[in-house]
Amino acid sequence: MISTASYSYKDNIDEAINKLKKIKLQNNGEYLLLFTVQHDHSEETPVEMVSIKNFIDTFPEKATLYWNLFESSDKHVTLFTSISI
Repeated sequence: MISTASYSYKDNIDEAINKLKKIKLQNNGEYLLLFTVQHDHSEETPVEMVSIKNFIDTFPEKATLYWNLFESSDKHVTLFTSISI
């Protein structure tokens, strides 16, 4: 089974991450996680990195997770999921 979920956020990356947290993660799942963040020189970027790390830590230990971070003016969090059934 393959699925995709993508959520945009305006101010705080947790807006999108909280929506993705509702997805049930499987031990045998393979996941591709993509974060797009806007580059700026404010102090918000380290806060976003903490949120990203905390979300990544919620994935099952036996799951396969690949993730990447891109700079973009469009702020999204996208999760591609592949689960053997």
